[in-house]
Amino acid sequence: GLPAPVTALAAGLAHSLFLAGGGVYWCGAAWAAPAEGGVGAGGGGGTGSTPPAGDTDTPALVAGGLLDSAGPAGDVSAIAAGGRHSLALTAGGAVVAWGCGRQGGLGEGWQGMVMREQERGGVGPVTLVAGGAVSVAAGRWHSLVVVEE
Repeated sequence: GLPAPVTALAAGLAHSLFLAGGGVYWCGAAWAAPAEGGVGAGGGGGTGSTPPAGDTDTPALVAGGLLDSAGPAGDVSAIAAGGRHSLALTAGGAVVAWGCGRQGGLGEGWQGMVMREQERGGVGPVTLVAGGAVSVAAGRWHSLVVVEE
């Protein structure tokens, strides 16, 4: 059901990512999801104030924030999945993150906002790096970004 061949895969604790046609698609547990409004065509980018629809096994396009302005279908060039969060690297060198940020995987500023992510779903997409990034990786609770100097 994806619009183009899958060019990359990433798997987290209970979610999966697919890179297809320059866009990133997500499915899995609600607590690793982008916030409401951050999944599906035309999403406005969520703030974590309302829960996602719930767990899903149907891949949905991740939308919102820099993913909407990065170019056609987000123009994502790389993806990474942590335990409960995800990262997308855009062709322009920006890094966007979403999901659970309780342990800091979404950046220091998002820890307080997501203490109840088990109840209400994840947050994001949020911008971790605005430009200059060349690669991303994610661990269980952390994110890594290589930035070109």
